[in-house]
Amino acid sequence: MKKCNFVNNIILILFSVCCILVMLICYKLIPFNKFPNIDISPYSGEILKNKNNREFKNATEVIYKLSQMNDNTDGLSKADIILQYVDSQNKLIYKGIYLDEVPKKISSSSGQKKPIDTSYLPKFDFLDSEDIKLRKGKKANNIFIDFNEYFSSNFLYKEGQYYHHNPSKEHIDAYYNTPVHVSNIIIQIVNSKSNKKFPIGSGNGLLFSGGKAIDIEWNKNLDSPIKIQDKNGKNISLIRGSTWWIILDESSSVVYN
Repeated sequence: MKKCNFVNNIILILFSVCCILVMLICYKLIPFNKFPNIDISPYSGEILKNKNNREFKNATEVIYKLSQMNDNTDGLSKADIILQYVDSQNKLIYKGIYLDEVPKKISSSSGQKKPIDTSYLPKFDFLDSEDIKLRKGKKANNIFIDFNEYFSSNFLYKEGQYYHHNPSKEHIDAYYNTPVHVSNIIIQIVNSKSNKKFPIGSGNGLLFSGGKAIDIEWNKNLDSPIKIQDKNGKNISLIRGSTWWIILDESSSVVYN
């Protein structure tokens, strides 16, 4: 009996050694570097189709300058990030930042398309919608933002997305014939003397995500990406998908319920 157990143990040891040798040989022979890489957008958390932008620094920016609220923002629904603010000439500015799918045709009356360096933007962490349910925050299904007496932006939260309205009419992307909606909304509050195009300094704001609102703080030095954190000093996490980013003067109004 002892001799049988001894033989079985020897066979087991030899089998284990053979398995280890096979694994080592496969590790050396299989060209793992030839497997396709999956690139994830650091701004939306979604898989990128464009494989030529692995550094995530080069993106396309489409600038829309509107003298009055309208839906002439072709292709905006496909942007990773949508920036919105009122400039010094009292024009409403939309900036669509695209890492992946860029509208092929932008009419001169609609917007201006150019490459940009996005290194000033933070690399966000992302949570699934189920994780967001555990996040503490105030309920926020309806959001009303008044830039001034001329311009406003409103959002309605439904089916996990914030649908944009201009100001009461649903915002439709005419290029794709689809409503413009996002997964997250960041409101960066700045003082009246700040350069809305490229604000430097620090301040407060709001994050709307998963139907909830949390207070945030932002800080931007001249040569570093902007930092956006919650009141506990932790970097914010977003739901995967696009983000609407509003740079808002401190004299403006934000109401939500």
